[in-house]
Amino acid sequence: MFIPAHNEVFTLTCDKSKFIACLFFVASTDEVKVRLLECKNLYPKARHYLYAYKIKNQSKSNDDGEPGAIAKGFLKILDEKKLDKTLIVVVRFLGA
Repeated sequence: MFIPAHNEVFTLTCDKSKFIACLFFVASTDEVKVRLLECKNLYPKARHYLYAYKIKNQSKSNDDGEPGAIAKGFLKILDEKKLDKTLIVVVRFLGA
């Protein structure tokens, strides 16, 4: 398993929506909650906050009302890349 060495943030604008993808090192589910709250506070006007995390044998994804099962794809990426102690959050703004 690999663990991210540092946090990363990427931005993409596509089809009148803006996406901000954040990759975090997280050691516990409590830290997941803190990082999600940070994203919501940093980007309060966003429409959706999709996320997935993997910490040892624990994993979870949430689409936050976005249609489809997009966040499950994030879990697949975490598994394929053999990432552990990792949280992916994608913040979506509509009409950006």
